[in-house]
Amino acid sequence: MKTSLAVAERLLTAIESFVEQESLWVRAGDCVRAAAVAARNAPLISRLGALGRSDPAVCVAMGRRVDALVAKRRQNQLHLAARRIFLSGELDRNATARQRLHRLAPVYARATHKSARLNAAV
Repeated sequence: MKTSLAVAERLLTAIESFVEQESLWVRAGDCVRAAAVAARNAPLISRLGALGRSDPAVCVAMGRRVDALVAKRRQNQLHLAARRIFLSGELDRNATARQRLHRLAPVYARATHKSARLNAAV
């Protein structure tokens, strides 16, 4: 049977791999894949947490690596928040442009209709 420290080592290695993949997808702007990777990572994180609660030696031995992972996940979350703010602004700008277009569309429709009559008379 494996020791809890060996199991924690394997779990942390897998979690680090998933966090790195998540980071790559977040930076690439593929939030769906980033969320899928985070979902695959969730059971491993739960298992590591349970292992740390049952064996304090795991917490002591893996503390720095866990802290680094938490910092990396925070960076991912900050990047996603900035992206969400940017996209929200883009949606607002598009909505404003769409409203202007709807207000101006009848004017352009009348202008096009008059020019068509003028061309027919020539």
